[in-house]
Amino acid sequence: MLTETQLVPMPDKKISFKKGKNGTLYVYYTVRSYRRKKDGKPTSDEVCIGKKDLNSGMLIPNKRYLYMFGTVEDLLPGMISKIWGSIYILKKRAEAISITKILQNIFPRQWQDILLSACYMVLKGNVMMYLDDFCETYVTDSKLNSQSASELFASLDEGQMNAFFREWIAGVQEKEYLAYDVTSISSYSEQMAEIEFGYNRDGENLPQLNVGMFYGEGSKRPVYFMIYSGSIPDKTHLEYMMGHAKQLGIQKVTFVMDRGFATQDNVDYLAQLSHSFILCLPTGQKIFKQLIEDVSGTIKSTANWIPGHDVYGVKAAQNVYGRTLNVHIFHSLELESNRRKEMHDYVGRLEKELSEMCDKKRNYSRFQRFFNIIANGEQSIQYEMDPNKVDDALKTAGFFAFVTDRADLEPSESITIYRQKDGVEKIFHHFKNDLDFSRLKTHYSETTNGKHFVGFIALILYCDILDLIKSSCSKEISHMTVKKVFLQMDKVRVMACNRENRSYLMSPLTKKQKDILYALNLNPDELIKESQKLNCIL
Repeated sequence: MLTETQLVPMPDKKISFKKGKNGTLYVYYTVRSYRRKKDGKPTSDEVCIGKKDLNSGMLIPNKRYLYMFGTVEDLLPGMISKIWGSIYILKKRAEAISITKILQNIFPRQWQDILLSACYMVLKGNVMMYLDDFCETYVTDSKLNSQSASELFASLDEGQMNAFFREWIAGVQEKEYLAYDVTSISSYSEQMAEIEFGYNRDGENLPQLNVGMFYGEGSKRPVYFMIYSGSIPDKTHLEYMMGHAKQLGIQKVTFVMDRGFATQDNVDYLAQLSHSFILCLPTGQKIFKQLIEDVSGTIKSTANWIPGHDVYGVKAAQNVYGRTLNVHIFHSLELESNRRKEMHDYVGRLEKELSEMCDKKRNYSRFQRFFNIIANGEQSIQYEMDPNKVDDALKTAGFFAFVTDRADLEPSESITIYRQKDGVEKIFHHFKNDLDFSRLKTHYSETTNGKHFVGFIALILYCDILDLIKSSCSKEISHMTVKKVFLQMDKVRVMACNRENRSYLMSPLTKKQKDILYALNLNPDELIKESQKLNCIL
């Protein structure tokens, strides 16, 4: 059924216009033929059926029109209507960030299908079963279904995908900070060599493959990704990831990585490739504990306070991993407080367990870290909490440290850069939840690689739109999710009628829809103009 916000073609007869306030043109429809009054003057019975849309010349119907004419199909047989707003945004943003141009260069025959599949993933996720319905509901340049999408994914070879990455990476700034992280994607497939058991970050007891990704902290977009076997440890694969990335053109950037990648081999390899880095030191390493002992008495000085991050920070040149590197050591009062509470709660739970145990044959090794255990007879034990052991474990509470080869960085800069690394973790969240890549839904390596490549393009588009929305000056727009943005823009539909060979917006753009377009650096007037050229593909 029609609604009062939709546009319909203006009737071509039996209508008249009457001007209202602010230039509004009300449309009246003649419901009874002309007749003459008693004084002989001609007249007719008219009713108002809506207003004229000044942009398109179409009719904005009112309730009387809906009552009189019913559905669009009753009024104009053969008319087609499809969703336009969301597709318009994705296509325009793909053009703005050069995705379309790169795809056209690398995939001259397939680029439209690749872009269409990426748009589908942004809007509907990666279950391709409903792709044909999507093509019937949305304005699309090509038509695909789940079978043709699988054929598309399988047809994308490694050489083409690397060529895409090479061109995409060419836009990375020399002074960019690239955060690197890894996630796991579980699968039930038994047909892929890459699917193996390993450390599963989602805690699932399933085989998996791993996805390593570079994220640009400045651009707030994914830069490069690589799939590898699920059993290979992250720190082991880093060398292959870095080597491949350098071949594709990543150089003169600073890599930002968490403590899982801080090893002698990785530091040596990064130095060999002339890559700068900021690595978080593992708290269990001897060098970390030694560094804390060296500064624990002096770090909590007002001169070392870093506003905005609420931490103390100092800098020192130290021999780490066989190299003289700059070490930035930080202390957070909040982290220390939380750590102390967690520790005392943990010791309390251990003590409660001990109080309920009586068998001296039990293994008490995990309790001996904080308790002195003494056997007392055959069936009982004595224990005593050792406060010195607990205090020793809390010596590093609230401390953390980075190592970097960058002599020009101050602690205030390095902590800002490192904390922006959480962007890659958020990227993985969007990839696995919003784009629905939390579970592998393919069964063969060729299809999997191609689908993840298209998913990477979808992720670029998603992140681009998310960043623009969050940067909007409008509080209402900046607090919207990407999903809510597209729910709004899905309301922007176009319709076309074969007899008129024209297409129209079915309803005027609302203020919120215009604000969304402005936030995405798009002009609402351009959307209206382009909607009038779509009849040939509807």
